[in-house]
Amino acid sequence: MATIDSNENRSSLSSINNNNSNIERSNIDVDDDNNKLNKFKPSWLIYVVAICVESLSLSFGMTMGWTSIAGEELDTNFTTTNNNDHWKSPVFPNDIEKKLIASIWTLGSLFGGFSCGYLIDKFGRKKMLILLGIPFGMAWLCIGFAHSSSIIIIGRVINGIGLGISIPTIPLYIAEISTPNIRGYIGMSIGFFAVLGMLLINILNVMNFHWNHLGFIAIVPTTLMMIIMCFMPESPVWCINFINDKNESIKQAEKNLRRLRSKNSDIQQELDNLY
Repeated sequence: MATIDSNENRSSLSSINNNNSNIERSNIDVDDDNNKLNKFKPSWLIYVVAICVESLSLSFGMTMGWTSIAGEELDTNFTTTNNNDHWKSPVFPNDIEKKLIASIWTLGSLFGGFSCGYLIDKFGRKKMLILLGIPFGMAWLCIGFAHSSSIIIIGRVINGIGLGISIPTIPLYIAEISTPNIRGYIGMSIGFFAVLGMLLINILNVMNFHWNHLGFIAIVPTTLMMIIMCFMPESPVWCINFINDKNESIKQAEKNLRRLRSKNSDIQQELDNLY
């Protein structure tokens, strides 16, 4: 019996020692991972790029907010509450046209979302973000200059196409240029800017800017985004995965990483991880 108890005690001690060793190894692995993550330090440019790109989220919010404003002001019975405001709507759609104006952008979003994956891989994240200024600009100009319901509907479809492409592209680009320690809260800014867009367009409406005026104002964020993004870096992840020439892909990825990371960031380690 004493021998059996002694064997059991030795077995228990061995198990405890093994568990402690596993815990120590796990802690070492976690520390190593944390040390690796701490080697990747963002530069100030990442925050500039994120704000620039989020102007498309702002436009998304404006699209949502514009719907409720137009639904009210396109009614034949609408009158302004400001006695000094003599604005009259140039368009009075029928009931079917009102429903189309409110909802048909979703049809454009389906098309945009369906083609998005191919486009952003083919042309790159940066180029697609720049090109997205075109459908947004066209859409808001159609709304701003509209003198018929059909022009508004066309503008809303084009707007939806832009939204369908931008909704996946924005978080993908931000995730690929960010370091792991800031990726979460920068990625969550998409919702903030979308709500900000809804708030902004409603504030402008309170200030007596009506549905057609808002079309011209909404062009401003996307136009600025197009201009600024011309000087911003491409996603290093895209460079590695979609530039066919191996040497060129590494060269472009390193070039863009050096712009997106601080001087004391381990560029080579991050390149090795990407490759």
